[in-house]
Amino acid sequence: MSNRCSHHARGMRRVIGAAGVCALGIGVLLAGPATADQGPIDLVDGYNARFDGGAVDDYSGSSVAGAGDVNGDGQTDMIIGSPGFGDATRANVGAAYVLFGSETPSSVDLLDPGKAGFRIVGNAAYDWTGWSVASAGDVNGDGYDDVVLGAPFVDGSSEGDVGAAYVVFGSAEPTDVDLASITVEGIRIDGIAGYDWTGNSVAGAGDINADGYSDVIVGAPYADAPGRDDAGVSFVIFGSDKPSDVDLAALTTEGVRIDGAAEFDLSGTSVAGAGDVNADGYPDVLIGAYKADVVGGWDGGATFVVFGSEKPADLDLASLSGRGFRIDGVAQNDQSGWAVAGAGDVNHDSYADILIGAPKADSNDRTNSGSSYIVFGSEEPDHVDLAALGERGFRIDGAAAGDTTGRSVSGIGDINSDTLRDVIVGSPFAAPNSRTNAGSSFVVYGKTDTHTVDLASPGERGFRIDGAATNDTSGEAVAGPGDVNSDGSPDILIGASGADNNGRSVSGSSYLVLKTPPVFTVPGAPTGLTGTPGNGEVTLAWTAPDNGGSPITGYRIDSRTGDGPWASTTTGTDTTHTATGLTNGTAYQFRIAAINAAGAGPDSAIAGPYVPRTVPGAPTGLTGTPGNGEVQLTWTAPDNGGSPITGYRIDTRTGDGPWTSTTTDTDTDTTHTATGLTNGTAYQFRVAAINAAGTGPDSAVTGPLTPVTPSATLTVTARKATKPAARTGKTTLVRSITAGPGQRVTTSVKITPKRAAKKITVKTGATKVTVRAKKAPKARIRVTITASATGMTPATWTRRWKVR
Repeated sequence: MSNRCSHHARGMRRVIGAAGVCALGIGVLLAGPATADQGPIDLVDGYNARFDGGAVDDYSGSSVAGAGDVNGDGQTDMIIGSPGFGDATRANVGAAYVLFGSETPSSVDLLDPGKAGFRIVGNAAYDWTGWSVASAGDVNGDGYDDVVLGAPFVDGSSEGDVGAAYVVFGSAEPTDVDLASITVEGIRIDGIAGYDWTGNSVAGAGDINADGYSDVIVGAPYADAPGRDDAGVSFVIFGSDKPSDVDLAALTTEGVRIDGAAEFDLSGTSVAGAGDVNADGYPDVLIGAYKADVVGGWDGGATFVVFGSEKPADLDLASLSGRGFRIDGVAQNDQSGWAVAGAGDVNHDSYADILIGAPKADSNDRTNSGSSYIVFGSEEPDHVDLAALGERGFRIDGAAAGDTTGRSVSGIGDINSDTLRDVIVGSPFAAPNSRTNAGSSFVVYGKTDTHTVDLASPGERGFRIDGAATNDTSGEAVAGPGDVNSDGSPDILIGASGADNNGRSVSGSSYLVLKTPPVFTVPGAPTGLTGTPGNGEVTLAWTAPDNGGSPITGYRIDSRTGDGPWASTTTGTDTTHTATGLTNGTAYQFRIAAINAAGAGPDSAIAGPYVPRTVPGAPTGLTGTPGNGEVQLTWTAPDNGGSPITGYRIDTRTGDGPWTSTTTDTDTDTTHTATGLTNGTAYQFRVAAINAAGTGPDSAVTGPLTPVTPSATLTVTARKATKPAARTGKTTLVRSITAGPGQRVTTSVKITPKRAAKKITVKTGATKVTVRAKKAPKARIRVTITASATGMTPATWTRRWKVR
């Protein structure tokens, strides 16, 4: 945009951009009606007639407006500003073109508009006349509508950029007007001091004093209020049956002065007629002060509503005292009030509503995406903080970072025939269709609720109009001119700064569009929705539905647990999505809906439940008990990772050799006997748990565990060795013998000396050993009992007794 602005008038170092400021280029006229669920209009070919700027750097369409019925033919006319226009002797004198409405409009080259309208040329070189334009209503009461245009860089007798505004009267047969010699064709309104930029913004005010004549309002944003540099001043000039030139430095009964509230507010950057906001029978006016400081920070911006009355008087906006109210912007550098407009009765409550642009707002974390605000009228309106708008209106958010939505705003009437007034907001730095700074404009339908409208997906709430080429900045100026082609529906006029038609760089053009946007519907329901659980996530896949005639721009993904409420998120155009941040072990259901410019379509069938899961943890407490060719293992089960453990993998190795694995696929016990081992060989073990997600990490490795050959068991109850057997008689040496199951018991007895054996008889049984002696000599008896079994080490018991 800076390259465009570098061509502008002296004083451009102070460009503040608002209605008419750096708003140079094309104008686009669109004819209604428009219906819900409409696709974007592309200005590459979406028009029926085109009005082209006449020369290089004319910036035709930098300001656009409805003109009313200037020539009294019963049809609504338009006015288009070309502030860069120059003639043979006056560079950048500026011009504006009034184009007549027609049932069958045709293309016009503004190099010579012919009978299609007439041209108003500025007074002197570098005046930049047409910087701002508007319908004035019938200022002189002659039955013809008049127009007002601003020339903010008009020089005074000794100072530059004082600025001026002109009212040009309508007539039955209007002809070209040269403001250097204006007489009966209109009046001139002169600014007060150098660099006031009087005429930076102009508007019809309605009949604010109810005297039967239409009034106008003129902004001078750099004018000084008493004791406040650059506070800005706005002037309401009353209509009359014999209006005459006005010197704002000596304003008396011709109108009233409205001083900005604080230093550097730049009040009057934008001005507009508001309609009757409080329904008291008097039209009200709007004044934007986009540099005003607010609670949210510096340059948050403010808009002032000043009530009409029977006897208007000068007003200091720092002290409204019941004569109006203030609307404060939200955040630092939002620049709320950059553009203001009367919106009409958007919510159908019989009060006129207000439209405010804040092009530097960062809503939805989109830097400089911009926002616009509808503030509802009411019987007793008072101060509004847009940060807490609540039930007093609604917000319209820009679609993408850098769009600067709200740089221009306008009411457009009831374009969709639902009895609610609609509005249009410009996004001049949007990049539709990969065209950098081509710009877009958005029609937003009137509504009674206060829900925010996100222009990233307007759906049934309106439609988009896209600029034709890179750097057109379409939407730098927008307007609702009325019913230009007399088809019963209001139309749309759009300025697109910087268009280069006919080989004329930045000549500017205007487009009349009589087509309605293509009608489409929301997409169908996606099909084939499936899910694959993972660790804290589920990966979804589906088949895209029919797009309803408009490309699918994304999908809404809903998820819930049990019968709980659905939680939603949106994605791009891929037909897969991974839902993350889920809780393992919890069952989730999913559904999806496709989104296009008409909104979200019906939901898919519900899929699931799906249970996010991960592999189990590592088992703990692994121990082993060696046995005969085996080791009995035990451990503690780990966390199951959100899916039941279905088994364990058992790993075995000897020394530092490789691990050998076996899997208990269906065994969830926390014990296992490793068999087939070699006794005497040291083994190590580790265990890992398995679930549907896979095998978890290994447990700690056990120490070496060595299987051993088992020993037989033998328990013997016998006479103490210290108690000798009798030399005569019976003595029970062993009273009981117990061996392990399946073991064989053998008993052997040895008597010494051998000659004593003839006198001693030993009887061995399964459980006892007894001796009988008959006058035996002294001797010794040794009893050996052995328990044995195949594969076992025998157990042996031996005891000796003396015979005495």
